[in-house]
Amino acid sequence: MSEMAVLELSEAVSRDPDVMSGEIVFKDTRVPVWMLFDHLRHGHRLSEFFRSYPGVSADQADAVLSWSLEEIRRLFEEKKSA
Repeated sequence: MSEMAVLELSEAVSRDPDVMSGEIVFKDTRVPVWMLFDHLRHGHRLSEFFRSYPGVSADQADAVLSWSLEEIRRLFEEKKSA
């Protein structure tokens, strides 16, 4: 994972014990990150997610999805080399 991806993720999400009981949320919102994955898991389009949560930007969602993809790849690479 590149430093840029980490920086983008750190700009996209935040965690504060006083916001949504410490859930990881999209920065400057009260929208938990898991809501994005839940929408996608249920077959909804990203455009529907953004309509439901207009405070979340496409850049924020892209940072979370990109980071997730890199983590999945990393885990599978570790498993292959083990």
